[in-house]
Amino acid sequence: MNIINDSRGITLVEALISILLLTITTIAVMGVLMSARLSIERAKNRTKAMNLLRARMEEVKSWSYADVKTLASSFGNNVDDAIGGDDLVNDTLTTTVTEDVSTGNLTITVTLNWEKQGMSGTLSKGTAANPDLELVSVMMSP
Repeated sequence: MNIINDSRGITLVEALISILLLTITTIAVMGVLMSARLSIERAKNRTKAMNLLRARMEEVKSWSYADVKTLASSFGNNVDDAIGGDDLVNDTLTTTVTEDVSTGNLTITVTLNWEKQGMSGTLSKGTAANPDLELVSVMMSP
């Protein structure tokens, strides 16, 4: 039995197929890495936003009932702050206080909206009707 052993190296076609497979694999891996980076950035921003919301809510809850009620009447129920300096782009923090006239309880709502980059590179931002994040708390009347 005579086996032909051709050990001259690889052909041009084999080299091109190898390069093509390597290129396709590299592109797929880069896509996964870019998606993971965007997801990490979103999670980081959402965590920062939640911390800002909690801090504002705790600040308002530390006030006396009378002070919170004054906020409701004197500021037209809305206090908007452009926070800045926290990596959230074009962010708006809104504190709203409403009073239930029948019980005297105050409902404190803190919302935060900021611009987020989507997978396609477009920017989106929550609205007053559909905020990015919202915390609600009820302060009982004394």
